[in-house]
Amino acid sequence: MSFDDFHSTKEIRRTRKVHICEQCGRPISFGSAARAAAGKYDGNFYSIHMHIECDDAAREFAKLNDLWGEDWPWFRDMENSEFEHHAWLRVNHPIVADRLGVEKVRVA
Repeated sequence: MSFDDFHSTKEIRRTRKVHICEQCGRPISFGSAARAAAGKYDGNFYSIHMHIECDDAAREFAKLNDLWGEDWPWFRDMENSEFEHHAWLRVNHPIVADRLGVEKVRVA
């Protein structure tokens, strides 16, 4: 990380076009609420959009598991075997679990 790195996050009440959520990989519909982040890291600029529910789930999971910076939980790229987060998502963030295609917990 260099001294000129920065990060900014803002909430968008209504998107002006369709975006792909960085957390779940699903479309964020035109006119929907979203969270946008932009910045510069290691000399590279980035700009991303996320469903608010997906970003909230990632923030909560990061806090529970102390996953910050380069360890940030990007759910669509995470293997369940590493953190066993599928069951946690299904219980705590079912909307996000549905977007990620996490199977519903079967009750015997």
